[in-house]
Amino acid sequence: MNRRHEIHGSATSVGAPSSSRLGHADPRALHSDDDAPIPLPRLVLVTDRIAAARRGADLVEVICSALSAGAPAVLFRERDLESSERRRLGHRVAEVVRQAGAMLAVSADACLARELGAGVLHLPEGSPRPTGWHGRVGVSCHDVEQILRAGEAGFDYVTLSPVYPSISKVGHHPDEPLAGLRKLSRAGVGHPPVWALGGVSADRIPELIRAGATGVAVCGAVMSADDPAAATRELLRVMEGCT
Repeated sequence: MNRRHEIHGSATSVGAPSSSRLGHADPRALHSDDDAPIPLPRLVLVTDRIAAARRGADLVEVICSALSAGAPAVLFRERDLESSERRRLGHRVAEVVRQAGAMLAVSADACLARELGAGVLHLPEGSPRPTGWHGRVGVSCHDVEQILRAGEAGFDYVTLSPVYPSISKVGHHPDEPLAGLRKLSRAGVGHPPVWALGGVSADRIPELIRAGATGVAVCGAVMSADDPAAATRELLRVMEGCT
């Protein structure tokens, strides 16, 4: 039986977690205003070792800096790597995420997600919901129709991307970055909670939440930052102000 989600991408009411890990340490932050659970913290860091390398940094070092500033969740991507190399890097990432007490999500590979102890599996656009995976599972979407289909398929959440032009999505230039989110809000139909992805910066978070996003997934704002810890703190500060 297909599960129809009734979470409408509204902002989550967040208290002030004692560990500053927005949406992770405090269980209240994993619920929407109508007390329906949401599957991820409202701020998710997406890995990009190439963006980190452009400024001479190691990916794991950048992640550690973000975690030290309170990043609540990390989505390990790096899908272009050869399988064994991705596995080795994944173990390094998983270890620092685990030590920090944050949430780990893994992109595309359920076997690797299990091996790394991830609680969340994130799948590419058009993927079916996997059988045999008992954690939370999300899928990448690029328009409203895909989001609604993901809801019918029983996905726990979706990412909508790119909501703004992004260096990691070369060739994708949304005509109206918030149009899809606003269309969902106006439609008033059940759909999975939406994390906005692509070109997200701290100053853009309020309009994304107002437009209907439950949370944001950030990449370049931290991976390309001169000070990843400071960038993370600013993202968290802005997100905490969104209700």
